[in-house]
Amino acid sequence: MGFDYRTITPERVATLTDEAIAAADLLLANAATASPTSFEGTVQPIDDADALVYAASGRGAFMARVHPEAAVRDAGQAAETRIRTWQAALPGREDLARAVRAYAETDAARELTGQQRRLLDHLLRDFRRAGQDLPAEQRAEAGRLRSRIVELEVAFQRNIDEWQDGLDLTREELDGLPEDYVGRLAPGATDGTYRVTLAYPDYYPFLENARRRDLRQELERRFFNRALTSNRPVIAELLGLRRQLAHVLGYASWADYAVEIKMAGTPDRVWDFLNELIPPLADKTDREIETMSALLASDTGDTQFRSWDWRYYDSQLLRNEFSVDQDAVAEYFPLDAVLDGLFGLSGEVFGLEYRELPEPTAWHPDVRLFEVLDRPTGRLLGTFYVDLFPREGKFGHAMAWPITLPRRAADGSQRGEELPEAAIVANIPPPTTGAPSLVQHSDVEMLFHEFGHILHEIVSQAHFARFSIFQVEPDFEEAPSQIMQHWTWQPSVLRQFARHYRTREPIPEDLVDRLVAARDLNVGLKTLFRLCRLSVLDLELHTGDGPDRIDEIHRETFGVTRLPFHEGTFDLAAFGHIASGYDAGYYGYIWSKVYGDDMWSRFEREGITDPAVGGSYRREILEPSASLDADEMLRRFLGREPSNATFLKLLGLVPA
Repeated sequence: MGFDYRTITPERVATLTDEAIAAADLLLANAATASPTSFEGTVQPIDDADALVYAASGRGAFMARVHPEAAVRDAGQAAETRIRTWQAALPGREDLARAVRAYAETDAARELTGQQRRLLDHLLRDFRRAGQDLPAEQRAEAGRLRSRIVELEVAFQRNIDEWQDGLDLTREELDGLPEDYVGRLAPGATDGTYRVTLAYPDYYPFLENARRRDLRQELERRFFNRALTSNRPVIAELLGLRRQLAHVLGYASWADYAVEIKMAGTPDRVWDFLNELIPPLADKTDREIETMSALLASDTGDTQFRSWDWRYYDSQLLRNEFSVDQDAVAEYFPLDAVLDGLFGLSGEVFGLEYRELPEPTAWHPDVRLFEVLDRPTGRLLGTFYVDLFPREGKFGHAMAWPITLPRRAADGSQRGEELPEAAIVANIPPPTTGAPSLVQHSDVEMLFHEFGHILHEIVSQAHFARFSIFQVEPDFEEAPSQIMQHWTWQPSVLRQFARHYRTREPIPEDLVDRLVAARDLNVGLKTLFRLCRLSVLDLELHTGDGPDRIDEIHRETFGVTRLPFHEGTFDLAAFGHIASGYDAGYYGYIWSKVYGDDMWSRFEREGITDPAVGGSYRREILEPSASLDADEMLRRFLGREPSNATFLKLLGLVPA
């Protein structure tokens, strides 16, 4: 069933791309010349063309992120560049803008309602933001800049994915690492050594457990310097061209351009949000660092707490203050049990069922494929792949990737030939000879998070591809994923599926209670270290003279963490979000958390597994996808204006 990725070749990737773009261009040519103009002849073909090209991206360009063969990944990168260039050029087409604008002036257009009206309005906005009101010379310059920006963005991510580095260490140098960790390491280049790579399943446990402080420092240095030599020049050119394009289009900065279509609306609103949040978090973080600094001084005599120390001492506090050993906890989270728990919970709450398909025709033998069905009707809604183990050349972070987009008819059936399809891509420890894949609780949380994106796509009832999850306001897009994380902290939920991989004994109640009690441990530093620091870095780089002060801004914004800068590092080179749609938008992770937490408050109040609340959430948040504004969806689900009260409570900034 489905597309056969097993036989995909570089040539096939290129052919898929060529055919889709050719078919889409024909649709656009017809739309541009339709006479008389109409919704069906002028507007809808643009959406149909976009869906065609996006499906080719899911089949071919996606291979750049996941395929085990370098040649296919290369072809995927070339396809991604072509497709994103085509997508970026579409609103710059004068013939389409002229046709759509002519239709917008008709009586028929003025009578449009619902999603048809919204689609027309969004296209008109696209044309304005692409510079269609500018002189021809400036439009041409904007098109040239957009094309080069796409090339740089694709290259930036590929350089990160292909980067290989690590440390070869002896068993003695791995002091503090558990045996199962050591057992899954590949041999190093020198006899008797083990290779610790920069893949997440190697890197994070090492920083959390390795007793050798100098080796933690060295591994963090290498991790922070991923893709340094290849991406330093890319980021400089990319930021400069974005600023140039913003100016051509009449915006003061790229941040002004990018934030205009987000919930925040303006960079000033984002800065107000961050400037209100960071100071109390900084006070909280200073106290957290003081506690961990005392432990460092006791161990080493050194009172200078550094970035390569905090994960280690956070782990020590978990063990010593809360009696929580993350590796021991992971023994209660074998991967299959986690997936069963995720599917069982979401099925009950949102009215869904899941079926695994045997022998999926996927791009790697480890990949699994599942169907999603509507529980009341048995109707097939879509499918998703699960690709969870690291391998060379694979995307190194975690993501949900839409492969084909939902386009529903009024009765909920799919328009077009293909149901929506997506993939979860992550990097968790693979099975070993003596044990299945054991998932740390943080990765349980990650899987629930990414599955929130999958649900958001698969159950969507949007009529047009334009209103898939990719077109939800970017600073709301993460909210339906962040709400999912809350279930991973509920004792009643964890006890339903967490069982020891050997004995099948359920996770002890006191262990769950200790794990939940430790949820707020060092929450200030954890929030500042990545979410707040990178949000500030991203906005600064895309504002004013940011592109001229890259190194200065990179160093200064590290101060948000309350820790000294790690000299000789440049982790901006591996900040993939800045080249993958989160430019001047990384703040959206923490902005949308406000709304994810607020939506969770209704589940807390009415029942965390209540199908009635879950059904309301599915109808008011997931099914509309981008066919309604986020503010309107929130008010419908909450029955009131959104609030940040739950968000602040969970950060420990107001009394619980």
